[in-house]
Amino acid sequence: RAMATAPQVFDGVTWQEVTPPNLRPSEVPIKPAPALDGSIFVNLAHLKDEARCAQTIQRLFDNAEDKASVFIGLVEHNENTHSKNCLAMYCENAGAGGDKKKHPESCPHYSQIESLAVFDLGAKGPTVSRALGRKLLGNQEYCMQIDAHSDFVKNWDTVAKSEWKATNNEYGVISAKPADVNEKADYGAGGSKEASVSRTCHVEFNNARLPMFGDATEARNLKEPLLGHGWSAAFSFAKCHLEEAVPYDYFLPQIFQGEEFPRYARMWTRGYDVYTPTRNIVFHDYSQPPAKWRDSQLQRIRAQKRIRTLLQMSEGDLTEKAYANLNLYGLGKRRSLDDFYLFAGFDARKYNGGGSVADCANQMWVPYPTSTSALENLYTDEADSEMHINPIMPLRTHPVLLSNADAASHLMSKTVKPKGIHELPRVHVPLTLAHEAHVAQEVLQKMEKQLVDRAEESSAPVKMLVGLWVFGIAVWMFVFSRSKNNSVHAHGRARRNARKMLNGHKDM
Repeated sequence: RAMATAPQVFDGVTWQEVTPPNLRPSEVPIKPAPALDGSIFVNLAHLKDEARCAQTIQRLFDNAEDKASVFIGLVEHNENTHSKNCLAMYCENAGAGGDKKKHPESCPHYSQIESLAVFDLGAKGPTVSRALGRKLLGNQEYCMQIDAHSDFVKNWDTVAKSEWKATNNEYGVISAKPADVNEKADYGAGGSKEASVSRTCHVEFNNARLPMFGDATEARNLKEPLLGHGWSAAFSFAKCHLEEAVPYDYFLPQIFQGEEFPRYARMWTRGYDVYTPTRNIVFHDYSQPPAKWRDSQLQRIRAQKRIRTLLQMSEGDLTEKAYANLNLYGLGKRRSLDDFYLFAGFDARKYNGGGSVADCANQMWVPYPTSTSALENLYTDEADSEMHINPIMPLRTHPVLLSNADAASHLMSKTVKPKGIHELPRVHVPLTLAHEAHVAQEVLQKMEKQLVDRAEESSAPVKMLVGLWVFGIAVWMFVFSRSKNNSVHAHGRARRNARKMLNGHKDM
């Protein structure tokens, strides 16, 4: 009988006993910082799934114990029709009527929902949509990510914060693949499977030869959150500084199967640890297949190469410059990639078609130097003008990690000058959208002045270029008049090249 209630993990073959970790006092995670207001930001995105999305918002508020502390960042991809969007459907279902102009006053919790709408033709996959969610992130303390067709246990907000605090780790992340919503009665409070929670243990390659987490196994009778080596995008709960240090990579369009493992690698190397909760918090509606976004093979190939570069796999760009140019979308400096692969029991650089071999039940916490910031990048020296700028979160006026002077000094330790610009204008952290626009205008004005000054310093070459330009136009007009057919083909090639530039642009 004692064995039946002992903490155990099923590894796919047998049940393993969970044993307490044997850590030295110097090898423990950073303790949680003093509590703030307890507010929660929920990153919610959907693609043409308005009805279930509206139901998810209703369930979020209905099942929350502290409804006033729940804030939603809603990214919508709706069809270009006059049908209702998710927010409007939620308000109407909540009794606010069908007049959207009256919803700000009549819709419950309307002021706690920030929304961003992009037509479905602009959708590029869940990774891009979730990245857009950071534009809606304010100064909330906790961040939760879920799918737009989810349900929740009663008082889910209190339960999730309690589970997170039980990790005793400021950089802890609570995550598990949600159980089916149809089994909520069994896996929820008082159900026959209440003590069973899904646990991600295994990694494998998908058809594109990218690493992904395999089918979830199971943990039962956990007394405290259990350190693991997997992460689920369908339910993730952590302090919001996770979004500052490990922002969703906007430059991974067309990626669905395989979005989780690369982000988890970034989390782990920046000092974040993922834990399986002791109980189920979120449930998932698996009844409908996800809608498909507009496909682009070119974007998908580029995104897959970017993942391989991050994970230092063959077919990626295996240069330190490429690693450094990933910036915050790359690996952190707290832990190495070699140690990550050892921890996960899976080395993506050694493709052999096999799966992971790590212990599913008992993982040892891997220490890191506490003086190293989660914002520090592993590679910096070779970065050049191709380096991605850090993402802007216009509504998050008080970022947690950037407020630390040491962390800020780490970020500013290296200045990369774009080609053609002698001096990089000072970087400002915008306080508001208006300030952000003002700063952008100042930067453009300075850059324009620098280019004009340089042109005046070398007026002779400029005049020569102008002459060549005029001559080129004359030649073009002559050719155009001689062969209209050739010009049509040239125009077609130009359009194709322009389309390639748009699809492959680094700041798409």
